[in-house]
Amino acid sequence: MEITEKNLDRFREWMIQRGRQEGSAKLYVTNLRSCARERSLTSRLVDGDLSPNTMHANAAALRAWAKFSKDRELAEVLEDIRLPPPRRVRAKPPLDVDVLRRVVHHLRTCDMSNEAVRQVLLIMALRGLRVSDVLRIPRTEVVRSLSTGRLMAVTKGRKRTPIDIRPIQREIQALADIRGWTRVQDLVTDSKDPRVATNRI
Repeated sequence: MEITEKNLDRFREWMIQRGRQEGSAKLYVTNLRSCARERSLTSRLVDGDLSPNTMHANAAALRAWAKFSKDRELAEVLEDIRLPPPRRVRAKPPLDVDVLRRVVHHLRTCDMSNEAVRQVLLIMALRGLRVSDVLRIPRTEVVRSLSTGRLMAVTKGRKRTPIDIRPIQREIQALADIRGWTRVQDLVTDSKDPRVATNRI
């Protein structure tokens, strides 16, 4: 099966039907387009020009494509390719406590045109959540957490993680007080593309 735009649309829908987030499915499609532009689908995995993390991302997209397209030959080739272990280009040390306090104080006191963005940033800072974790939280869960004290967030790998809301009670209440939204993402942008909201944060 050729990697065409029509087939990529079918692949994206196939990924979503199997539980992938819309953003993850789009990233796989982007990686497949990049692979299709090379002299062979696996060139990006063996030429040594990319970072280990990028090679692993491309390999994951190709494995999913091989399964979708029932391409046994591609699947066998991917099995034989040995990639270097994924690693960060730079280590990310934890933020110093005093620095974190200053960040939180700044977020609470600075001028912002969108108060919902302030709450999102504070929840991220105080609970260590990724921006995508916060943006996908539904309003029903925000309201429910105010009575239970626990916010169920869908974190990396679609893992449901209970979050103690005591450090972010103010921020959760502020979001709950806003009417007319379904997911936190709706408070940041009208776009249905999750990347738009992520970039704004």
